[in-house]
Amino acid sequence: MADYQLTNGNTIKRNSDGAFIPIDSNNRDYRVYLRWVSQGNTPDPADADADRAPQHLCNNLLLTLSEPTDPDHITLKSRLMALYS
Repeated sequence: MADYQLTNGNTIKRNSDGAFIPIDSNNRDYRVYLRWVSQGNTPDPADADADRAPQHLCNNLLLTLSEPTDPDHITLKSRLMALYS
């Protein structure tokens, strides 16, 4: 089991305590999640009733990213696109 799990909504589930983290760049826990993904980690997929995250989730994730010319941004963006598409 990964540290995090995708959901079918606008949150990411943290498996250690069951907390649902809003997709909000101002949220400290969400920034920790993004850092975790950028380090090459992969969250567990959403529950079996959905085979992929909704497109709006992917869009929201990408909109929270800043500094599009930063190499870390480019790496994270490509990882997120792979996870959510």
